[in-house]
Order: sequence, then structure tokens, then C-alpha cells
Amino acid sequence: MHATQPADKLLDQALNCHETGDYAAAKAAYTSLLAAYPDDINGLTNFGLLHLQHEHPDLAIPLLERSL
Repeated sequence: MHATQPADKLLDQALNCHETGDYAAAKAAYTSLLAAYPDDINGLTNFGLLHLQHEHPDLAIPLLERSL
């Protein structure tokens, strides 16, 4: 799925929170993004990576598999 402007804004918000270490806000932003755009590859990948960084491979693996 090609990202639309709203998807880009949600992804930017999620990435900003992720990069600044605000795990809760990043999780909420990725969740909102994927609720609206469930096949967004960047959202799936980065949310999976966030889960891996916080030692939740059980949550990361399904997201990363969907991104392939």
C-alpha cells in the first residue's frame, strides 16, 4: 500500500517518539497508524523493531513477518 499524507504524518509522529525514547507515545502512534493503514510496511517494520528493542520478540515477530 502506498502511504498517503495522513499515513506519513502518523509515521513521522511514531518515528519521532521512537527516536526520542518515548516508548508509550511511539507505541500509541504506531498502533494508530496500523489501525488506519494495516499494511504500512514502514509502520510494521518500525513497530516490530520497537518491540525488539524492548525485549518483546513475541510482539515483534508477527509485525516483522507481515512487513515482508
